[in-house]
Amino acid sequence: MLDWRNRKWYILPRVENGDLQGRRGATFARFRLWQQAGVGVQGRADWLFVKIHTHGCDEANAKILLGEPMREFHRKLSRHAAKHPGFKYYYVTAHEMAMLVHQAEQGASEPTLS
Repeated sequence: MLDWRNRKWYILPRVENGDLQGRRGATFARFRLWQQAGVGVQGRADWLFVKIHTHGCDEANAKILLGEPMREFHRKLSRHAAKHPGFKYYYVTAHEMAMLVHQAEQGASEPTLS
């Protein structure tokens, strides 16, 4: 997605790719872009997949990943889910996400994590 709120040279939009590092922490504005990307499985438009990532254990990213900005992001996500009963989210590994994709492909009505 193009992030028009975060411009390069105040002109060009930056590309939103779900990276969490440096000054690019998880925010609800970024979450909206991740949702708008609409990554999913054909035939299951109601199942969206968002993958966020960081590169290694760079100590410079500790505040972004473990500090108050991340805690605030999770609080906002929780409040959003409480306001929208149809919105559910899961924290999963890459393998678990692949299993969820297969469930969606097979027509499961609800995700099952085991």
